[in-house]
Amino acid sequence: KLLSLSPILPSAYYIRIGPGYYIPQNGDYNLGGNVGFGIKYNLKPNIVFKLGTDFHSIFGKDLQFIDAHTGIIFRF
Repeated sequence: KLLSLSPILPSAYYIRIGPGYYIPQNGDYNLGGNVGFGIKYNLKPNIVFKLGTDFHSIFGKDLQFIDAHTGIIFRF
């Protein structure tokens, strides 16, 4: 049996950062990067609501964009 010293929180904030390979509708393929943040909220032990946004930048081009996302995650 495992012992947890931290309480189970109903929500968790996250930050992510990483590289990307972008394929535009017109033009050359380019490397880029992104950074994002959001929140995950436990509706039930196996159902999580997720809300977040990401900022993307394509290297070597003057192209940046932001995308927002939301969803429900089912854990099995």
